[in-house]
Amino acid sequence: MNLDLSIALLLYMLFIAITLYYFSNLSMENIKWMKSLEVKKVVTSLVSEIFSFSNLEGKEVEFPYPLSLSIKYPSLLFSVFDVSGHNRVNEPVLISLDLDEECLNRVRKGTIRIYDEDFNEIPFRFVKEEFCKENYLRKATLFFETNTSRFSSRKFRLIFSNISSLELKNYENVSDILLLLTFDDYENIGYDFSGNNNHGKIYGNPTLTEGKFGMGLSLDEDYISIESNLTLLLDTELTISLWIKPNNPLGEKQTIIANSPSIGEYNYWIYLENSSLKVSVFSTEESNLVIPEVFNDTEWYYIVVRVKNKTIEVFINGEKVGEGESGENKWREGYTYIGSLGEERGTWFNGTVDEVRIYRRALSNEEIISHFYNPLEVCIFPVEEIDVISFEKILLLKDFSYNVLKELRFTNYNFRVEIYEK
Repeated sequence: MNLDLSIALLLYMLFIAITLYYFSNLSMENIKWMKSLEVKKVVTSLVSEIFSFSNLEGKEVEFPYPLSLSIKYPSLLFSVFDVSGHNRVNEPVLISLDLDEECLNRVRKGTIRIYDEDFNEIPFRFVKEEFCKENYLRKATLFFETNTSRFSSRKFRLIFSNISSLELKNYENVSDILLLLTFDDYENIGYDFSGNNNHGKIYGNPTLTEGKFGMGLSLDEDYISIESNLTLLLDTELTISLWIKPNNPLGEKQTIIANSPSIGEYNYWIYLENSSLKVSVFSTEESNLVIPEVFNDTEWYYIVVRVKNKTIEVFINGEKVGEGESGENKWREGYTYIGSLGEERGTWFNGTVDEVRIYRRALSNEEIISHFYNPLEVCIFPVEEIDVISFEKILLLKDFSYNVLKELRFTNYNFRVEIYEK
């Protein structure tokens, strides 16, 4: 058999596979037996031609009756939009959904997919879940990133079902964010909304108060410890961003955020001293970089520290204010602290923190500016049903083997096509 014929045969075998599996789930109202016989004749004739090595180039097949190739799935439309008047780049979005309030087991976790207005699948992570029973969701919070232009919106559609044949999809390219603390969860102040489960442990008695966006965390001889080794997930790049409102920026050292393997050693240490911002990276010294006298009482400041190779850059309120050089570029295992260097070493921060983020890459200038503005607004519309191609059919087709079909050509195997009412 020549190569062209083999390729043609492969294409038509796949066509038959699709036809057979679609037919096995055919849904037609008031279908009559005579109609099914007519459809069966068309399929039988086509199968016979392929298996007899007929020349099928340019052949078109017309079925006597319309076929239903889709099924109805629950779906909800939601949109995100910018109200800041600035372009947004890789902007984090958190969407909280009441999926099955009455626990009718309508939403199996593995079936959830998100698509944009151009039908591109959107990678996302589950951040929080509440189940009716195993694998059946009652509520969920999802995390993903998106771009949008100034004063514009993006539309997304989330679809789901209760079928059990789909497995949970673990996307690898959702985001490079390692930690996202919003302090908007009253029940779990240190909850990590990045979906990476790097939750913070609270020490002392900090209080929730008005933050820059939503709620913030007021610290005064209190701190948070993230006791997962985030530094082991880093290569040569890092970005830390957060909002602070110091109560008293004057005086002794006040730790904003730090990762310190041991006393006197710092993967990074960002702190206030005498109204100045000081930064240490890969250092046994107290600072590689000093930004003098930048803080006033009770004002909000957006601080970003970007590390790339051995270069440290500092941004305040979206503007670059300093650059320096780090020590030896080698991350060591250590906990991450917010508001202190730990119980024994003190250096307490006195003020409010909000929107703490750690990325395992150097954010672009555009991203840093984008994150300075209000989070994207989210609007969720009621659940509706839409026609989509069945997940079950797609899964069956994916596993259909051409090699198996090729072997069957030399046997007396009979294809069976079932057409039935549903």
